[in-house]
Amino acid sequence: MKGVLKRKMYTINKEHFINNYHRLFGRKLTAAQKQNIFIIIEAFENDERMKSLRWLAYILATSKHESNDTFAPVAEGYWIKPESKRVSALYEYYRKNNPAALKTIFPNGKNGTAYYGRGRVVQLTHNFNYRLASLKIYKDERLFSDPDMIIRDAACDLGVTFRGMLEGWFTGCRLEQFFPLGSNKANWRSARKIINGLDKADLIAGYAMKFYDLLEWE
Repeated sequence: MKGVLKRKMYTINKEHFINNYHRLFGRKLTAAQKQNIFIIIEAFENDERMKSLRWLAYILATSKHESNDTFAPVAEGYWIKPESKRVSALYEYYRKNNPAALKTIFPNGKNGTAYYGRGRVVQLTHNFNYRLASLKIYKDERLFSDPDMIIRDAACDLGVTFRGMLEGWFTGCRLEQFFPLGSNKANWRSARKIINGLDKADLIAGYAMKFYDLLEWE
């Protein structure tokens, strides 16, 4: 059955992926996009828990959307420059529009350690989610103490992504609920519930189905 991993550590046919990307998405990948996509694919290949090409397709689709088509780790409000202005703008946005979230995103005030969204796939947000992810992955609070690890360290970023989406850390929904192993069933639209309700669900589902067409095991 296409798409289900039969043994540990298959590799993805990257040549097929790159050569056909423009056919489905209407443009060729830049060198930077290609490098960032390969970081995700290679982490998937080397994680024995990641067993379905549908899972990888949905992860790539989410990254395409969340990173503004860069597939790189980004911080919330990344389009606001310089960095000091970005953080201040985020603080003021939450202060005015969502003061409850301000308490868990900026628990130490505007100039303290902040827990706004970071990541290339999942935008990990809120101090309690950083603490949970750190304890799950490292069994200590190193990520909680240094949230920019997600930007600097691809293993950290994708560890949060893969385990979180597999185990339902973010909303309680898991990859296998929507893409069950041993089945051809796939609920591309509802899989958005793993991350953020049905926000942009149709857009991301469309991306994911295209990515699935590009993926094959070698």
